[in-house]
Amino acid sequence: MSSVLLVLFGGESPDAPLHWARVSRSSGDILQRGELESGKAAPASTPADTVLIIPGSEAQLRSVQLSASSDIQARAAAAYMFEGALAIEKGHAAFALGKEANGRRLVAAFDRRRLQRWIDHCNAVGLNPASIHLNCAIWPVRTGAMQVIDLGGHAIVAGGELGSFAIESDLVLALLPAWLAQAPGDVDVIEAAGIDATSLAPHLAKPAPPVETISQPNLLAVLCRAASEPPAYAPDLRQGEFATTRRKGAGVGAWSLAAGLAIAAAVLQLGVMAADGYKDAQAATALAASNETTFLQLRPETKRITNLRAQVTAVLNTAQRSTVNPAISSSSLVTGVLKSHPDVRLDEVRRDGPARLVTLRFSSAQSPALDAAIADLGAAIANLKIGQMQTSEGRVNLTVSAEAS
Repeated sequence: MSSVLLVLFGGESPDAPLHWARVSRSSGDILQRGELESGKAAPASTPADTVLIIPGSEAQLRSVQLSASSDIQARAAAAYMFEGALAIEKGHAAFALGKEANGRRLVAAFDRRRLQRWIDHCNAVGLNPASIHLNCAIWPVRTGAMQVIDLGGHAIVAGGELGSFAIESDLVLALLPAWLAQAPGDVDVIEAAGIDATSLAPHLAKPAPPVETISQPNLLAVLCRAASEPPAYAPDLRQGEFATTRRKGAGVGAWSLAAGLAIAAAVLQLGVMAADGYKDAQAATALAASNETTFLQLRPETKRITNLRAQVTAVLNTAQRSTVNPAISSSSLVTGVLKSHPDVRLDEVRRDGPARLVTLRFSSAQSPALDAAIADLGAAIANLKIGQMQTSEGRVNLTVSAEAS
């Protein structure tokens, strides 16, 4: 990671020209700036040293109380918190999370197709930003203050940890009172720049925080400093399916453990076979007992040994499942989802005939856990066909189909 950050600024749409600035990471000062015109080479920068700032109107931000064991689960749960409040088609909605602050998290809901267009535009000029932020989300404000900044036909309403939004300047007077009324915290003062404070105050419900006029800030300088050290509560849209690097540790760790058990089980099986052929019955009994003890240590969930050879074979079959199961061997997504949703179980994998279509049946004791797991799977697998949820033997189950790669 270099000491210089390349900050890209998106225009009103993903197709608009990108502006850029080289910024000192330590001070946030602008070192160089320009515009990415058609046919011109982009400034050289690694993904880790590149960040894209896009208009806040590209997403809907909401501050929510969200407790989950992983970000994957939290993003899946966020979909229910935006239920009925999004202009995006449900199938195209994606979610990003900021870090928890005071028991709450900022969640950004956006159109995954739209964000992909921003990323494709950057890739087309040879850049691949590792971070993507909304300008209103990273706009710095002090605790208890909210800022309304007119950017010239477009306004940022920044509330820090309380949330933010961006809208046409003409709509601020109509939307700000409703937003302020449902803000999840106290706003002590509203600081306005480029918007007449005297025209804003009468539109606020009483009692209302005072509205003060501040000088117009240097938009580029403020955003460059914020991009060099974005606030933790601001969601980075480069997460989940849009992350530049996928997390592989969980899946690899799970299957590494299975492989280790398989090796140990194979050694045990050889030991049992040797014991069976051993002429000294007393020595064979001692060796078998030692093998059973070792097996119980490796598999503490085993209540008792009934047939060591059969139980070792079962462990081997389980460990080898990833090589014969078309869904698991073709993709780490299934194992990742199961790891992130421990309450969900994969009960059946079926692959009929020569077709590439694989059918998987998942189940859980609770439908919300199953919904969250399927939401994660659907976000990662294109054209996933989801069946109807059913209840059987006290568990809810759901069948999905997808093409094995």
